[in-house]
Amino acid sequence: MGFPTTCGCPPLIDYLVCDKITIPYHLRQYYSERLLYMPNCFFVNSHRFLPTNGMNDSYFREVPRGEIGLPEDGFIFCAHHRSDKLDPRTFRSWLQALTRVPASYLWVLTAGEEMEQNLRAIASGEFGLEENRLIFCKKVPRSDHLLRLRLADLFLDTPAYNAHTTGCDSLVNGIPMVSLLRLHVVPTNENDVDTEKMPSRVGASFLRTLDLNELIATDMAEYEDIMVRCATDAQWYNNVKERLRINRFASPLFDTDRWMKTWEAGLKDVVAKDDITDTLHIVER
Repeated sequence: MGFPTTCGCPPLIDYLVCDKITIPYHLRQYYSERLLYMPNCFFVNSHRFLPTNGMNDSYFREVPRGEIGLPEDGFIFCAHHRSDKLDPRTFRSWLQALTRVPASYLWVLTAGEEMEQNLRAIASGEFGLEENRLIFCKKVPRSDHLLRLRLADLFLDTPAYNAHTTGCDSLVNGIPMVSLLRLHVVPTNENDVDTEKMPSRVGASFLRTLDLNELIATDMAEYEDIMVRCATDAQWYNNVKERLRINRFASPLFDTDRWMKTWEAGLKDVVAKDDITDTLHIVER
């Protein structure tokens, strides 16, 4: 779970937990471990049990955007990721979307002054964007992170290495997320991202489990179009956001009890079936 891909050490690691989105059947050959397929999303989380999980609005005080350095008006694209998850092509797609939506802003987690200067140089030099269109923020305690996250309009997943906990943070707070799931695409140049990797398919697994397939793009052009549509088509965006608000309560994604019961039953199957040579599909309990 903490290392979402193969270790390549068959004598050391026996099993890898996954689902049919994160490791589709045509990619099984690249994993040295025997694969345990969860019936829904493989990623377990405990967001539902946290008082700050975003499901209980009474916990949160209303925070004006201006209090944390955000514009009061406009559409906020949120990218609170480690800097090593961001690749040049994805960042430029985000900036291109900003040029298509004048009253929009990109809210990025900073890794320091050098990062900020480099990203601002690309935004202004290549796309002609004003400095205030990029807003940087620092890491804060988790409770403050969840509080300010609610002020975003759309969370932007990073294709090279998807959001895991931060993606759940966004979705449980009712903030839609756009993610990329390219099918059978081999990178052809240094700017292409290999999205066949397990950690590059987690966001799509989240969204499929929440029945929000319209937020899954199959290429970067569609990814950018989804960004723009969320910011410009209020009726469509509000419909997606309302479905997320409702689905997060019933979805297996945030049902930890359900996940654990299924997982425990799966482990019993592993013990009982000592002849597993390739995969085991865990049946939902």
